[in-house]
Amino acid sequence: MTTAPISRATGLSPLPALRPASSPAAPADDGPTTPTAPGGVLAAARHSGSGTAPGSPLTAFAAASSELLADEDPWLHGLLHAEHVGHEATLSLRAGSGAADPSVLACLSAAGVQGAAADDTDDADDLEQLAVERARTLFGARYATVRPGGAAQATVVALAAVLGPGDEVLHVGPVDGADLPGTPAAPLRCAPAADGGLDYARVATLLRRHRPRALLVQSAGLSRRVDHGRLRTLTDGAGAVLIADITAVAALVAAGTHPGPVDCAHLTVTGTRGQLAGPAGGLVLSGSDAELPFGAGTLAERVEHAARTACPEPARPALAATARALALAAAEPFAQTADRAVRGAGELAAVLSECGHSVVGGRTDTSTVVLDPAAAGIDARTAASVLAGLGILVDVTRLPGRLADRVHPDGLLLDTYAAAQRGLGPVELRQLARIIGGVLEALTPSHGAPRPRIGEPARRAAAARLDRMLTQFPLSRHVPVARIPADPG
Repeated sequence: MTTAPISRATGLSPLPALRPASSPAAPADDGPTTPTAPGGVLAAARHSGSGTAPGSPLTAFAAASSELLADEDPWLHGLLHAEHVGHEATLSLRAGSGAADPSVLACLSAAGVQGAAADDTDDADDLEQLAVERARTLFGARYATVRPGGAAQATVVALAAVLGPGDEVLHVGPVDGADLPGTPAAPLRCAPAADGGLDYARVATLLRRHRPRALLVQSAGLSRRVDHGRLRTLTDGAGAVLIADITAVAALVAAGTHPGPVDCAHLTVTGTRGQLAGPAGGLVLSGSDAELPFGAGTLAERVEHAARTACPEPARPALAATARALALAAAEPFAQTADRAVRGAGELAAVLSECGHSVVGGRTDTSTVVLDPAAAGIDARTAASVLAGLGILVDVTRLPGRLADRVHPDGLLLDTYAAAQRGLGPVELRQLARIIGGVLEALTPSHGAPRPRIGEPARRAAAARLDRMLTQFPLSRHVPVARIPADPG
């Protein structure tokens, strides 16, 4: 199958946020807004040049499906509607909370119409090849598979390709990371450094001491860039395979705002949800090491065999949605979002530091900011709960450099990628930092007594400021919807 190359100049520009014809169009961040066409949302989609011709069966299918659900299952429709409204009314600063583009979501429904062709695999093969070629192009890889069902399964595939019976794995990742899948034995662990980066000296020591077969490095929870070139030098000296999990920074790598590990690591894995804004899925990539002799074949052949063994046949809807998400990731607006996320995180960290709050490492190189509220006597879970009450969702995490047996999470992790998707830039992130800083200030213990909540006037003021920001910056390319009664009947 021949696929057209994709680049940032292919014209995959963002559509304006579609609104009812009676509402003014919101200003777009990356160019002039296309006026809403007469006739409502569907006409607006056609008028905007979305690639769906007027009268397209896909457009009619999507509209009819939604209407059927509303008419025949109003309770479920109401729950889904409420969830959509909830996404509009909240700002997620959680890791991996990027919103999928509506065209990606359309693929999940349109490609699911199988009909008489349900047993014909030609279309699925074409879709898989298209997704593979787009993944290779986007990340500059020589080999890619899109078969894994998520980042965890992609890790399983990568490990299965390189591990033998009794082989050990050195895992460098989050302090509170879950058990590592796909390992024949409990992995060795190396926590991040106290400054939010990696402890390279500790990694080198563990590699020399234990001689593991593989070094798996996860970027999750790190506020400093990972030097994969330095890690490759260490693994080569220890005879280990380097596997880089870039799920937490996949968009930054794809956009070129973050150094990519594809030609440094033997294998690179990532999920397609979150920053890549695709469906649930995963990628395993290899660059210059793809043709490296490995056992009876090459490294790429080992991975392909492991993927076909460990992963079920991918469904056409997921393949189509993955291909679409990867195409969007190759367009210039995606790169602009990644740049906004990194610059915005820098501003968020700077303002919070100026306000006297403890930022791990003092700064960030990524879209992640890690706070240490315990330094001011604030319980991290309390702070996260109060912020959630305002509509700001954050993660709690165990901070690096603390006691390994500490039970409760004591840090706050804030990721700016979903905010950048809305169009929030450095100016807005400074405003957001002041909102968050005000909440933390209100929760700071007074005379040693903890404050489990903030005062009602302060809460209302903060909520109003956030609401104005979310109204000004709606979910990109999504159709704003109005609230409906809680009980649809």
